[in-house]
Amino acid sequence: MTRALRPDFETARWYRDHVRRFGYGYKALGYGRPASQQKRYHAALSLGALHRRSLLDMGCGFGDLLAFLNARGVQPRYTGVDLCAPMIERCKRRFDRSDAQFVIGDALGFKVKAVTGYEGNADTTLAVIKGDGDGHITG
Repeated sequence: MTRALRPDFETARWYRDHVRRFGYGYKALGYGRPASQQKRYHAALSLGALHRRSLLDMGCGFGDLLAFLNARGVQPRYTGVDLCAPMIERCKRRFDRSDAQFVIGDALGFKVKAVTGYEGNADTTLAVIKGDGDGHITG
């Protein structure tokens, strides 16, 4: 009898496989086109002031939300969390000159203060989630 993999392991594996297949772009994140990803980020901008506010991005992928915000002059106190180690490694290289933090972790078991130092909650917590149609949660 084969044991089922934990959902977090299955999700991380799905993303690792997509990174190997598609590289560091929107397709690795499960988006069919860049506009799908950008639409979610524009919606995030409507949440209110993010500049210099603490922002916890659960399922941050390659940190594209941070790049999107920075390109618009928004500089949050950003922490990105993702299950997929290659994505977090890419974020750390991509944003090595910023104050952003990137952490490998599971959104369901994530301890905010232990990793970010935030007292209480972040000013804004986002989870830009999408499904791939096969039961996987994709970011």
